[in-house]
Amino acid sequence: MREKALFMNGNYESNMQKIADVQAACPEQILFIQPHGSRYIADLRDNPPTEADPVTMYISISTDMNTVHFTAEVVGWDDKTKLSPQKHERIDEVIKTKQAPEPGLFEGGVNLIHVRRLVRVESPFDVAKLVKIRNKEPLKHKSRSGGFSYVKPLRDDAGNDAE
Repeated sequence: MREKALFMNGNYESNMQKIADVQAACPEQILFIQPHGSRYIADLRDNPPTEADPVTMYISISTDMNTVHFTAEVVGWDDKTKLSPQKHERIDEVIKTKQAPEPGLFEGGVNLIHVRRLVRVESPFDVAKLVKIRNKEPLKHKSRSGGFSYVKPLRDDAGNDAE
């Protein structure tokens, strides 16, 4: 895992739970998160993760933005506005069949995040436990959904990714 993780703020719990349910049975099944917003997640764009070199992601939900409820491995990234028609069609079909009731790729937003091994955290924890890369300060509580921050991955005593 990389030394930089990603925190995503205020995702829909039902969408995250659907992905977690599918990946509980098939952890290697790659599914997709489509954040709203036109701001690129530059580190994913400039240094795309892969299955061999994933990025840890921590996720809060829209009804509890100040608590991490899910974690995942980011294993790919695409600019939604630049997908080939063939790739758009394949991803759209995966979302419609594996992530229902999501209706497929939606218009708007630029980031298409490829995830595997998305799981609900057994003991949800305060986002302030995550430390931002930029200023080395704990994440602050938010009152609005959306946005992301680069954070240091949490490690256990053996140096492995925790949570």
